[in-house]
Amino acid sequence: MLLQTKHTYSSSNRNDFCAYNFIQQSKIMAIPSAPTAQLTMEASNSAALSEEEILDKLEEYVHQDCSRKNDFPKEITIRDTASASIHLYSMEIFTEERVKVWATEPYRGEYINQPGGLSAVPVDIWSIYEQVPVRFGFSSVMKEVPGSISVVNCAQCVGNGTTQCGQCQGSTTGPCLDCRSTGYLPNPDGGDRQICPSCRATGRIGCTLCKRKGTVICTSCIGFKRVKNYEKMTITWKTKDQTWFRFSGHIRMNPKLLDTINRKLIVEDTSPVSVCRELTGFPEFLSSFNASIERENSIPYQRILEVRQKVFMVPATEVTYQHNGKVKQFVVYGEEELIYFPDKDPTAGCCSIM
Repeated sequence: MLLQTKHTYSSSNRNDFCAYNFIQQSKIMAIPSAPTAQLTMEASNSAALSEEEILDKLEEYVHQDCSRKNDFPKEITIRDTASASIHLYSMEIFTEERVKVWATEPYRGEYINQPGGLSAVPVDIWSIYEQVPVRFGFSSVMKEVPGSISVVNCAQCVGNGTTQCGQCQGSTTGPCLDCRSTGYLPNPDGGDRQICPSCRATGRIGCTLCKRKGTVICTSCIGFKRVKNYEKMTITWKTKDQTWFRFSGHIRMNPKLLDTINRKLIVEDTSPVSVCRELTGFPEFLSSFNASIERENSIPYQRILEVRQKVFMVPATEVTYQHNGKVKQFVVYGEEELIYFPDKDPTAGCCSIM
């Protein structure tokens, strides 16, 4: 049985491994029509535990969870044991995303080093070389797209470097807040009104924002009168990982139980997407690989740089036992030899076998 723990994608109807041509403009390399290499892996099981070892583990398990039932292993009969295994297939897809947007900044008169000058044509962003900082990690960098730079008069201030003051609307003055534009203040002694010292009875004061100029520095060009327009490209490297599980025999387990146990690495391969490697003996992993590669290559602003595949094995022993006239099964799994009862809640402890 194959279980996927993260995302589920519909598999392709194509049967040939690597029979895809993922050319999308200039960003994706062609996939060869046949596998160039194979990852040979035998789906063998580990040796089954003996009945004595199983009873010892049961006694330890029961004692830890239900101390009043220390004699429980004596009440059951082991009818059969079978060697089994759990295979975990991990695939990491290392991708590169490139997205561009138009950006504007003040032009301060600096030299613009652009082949073809300001009349150059922007280049294809996928033709720009950029060294990958960390493989199978996450990082990001921003760059100007060569050929996209142009210098023009600032549209916001029409090349003046200043715009009308938004507070006084160009009048250079504003209402006096001290006297509420009346020009006078009440006399605290109850006599005649006093002339407002701030506006001197005019009811208006000089604009505090523009300092009586009526204009302020343009926020777009910050007074330099011209701006530089260019395409800004953001390159992002990220790793997308997925994990599938295959349980042999009759094992039915919650995959989360395997997150913290030791695993034996039996296959590891890292290769560019142009070199397809087939996992022999595990066709269900093969279809999952193809579906994931096809999905990632369908994203127009992304390309796959490398794919890393790992296969781990967890040893397991299926135990068929009889207790109170009922025949049931449990599993001893992992190098830690943990116990799991498939037909009960694993959090229920030893009481789950009653």
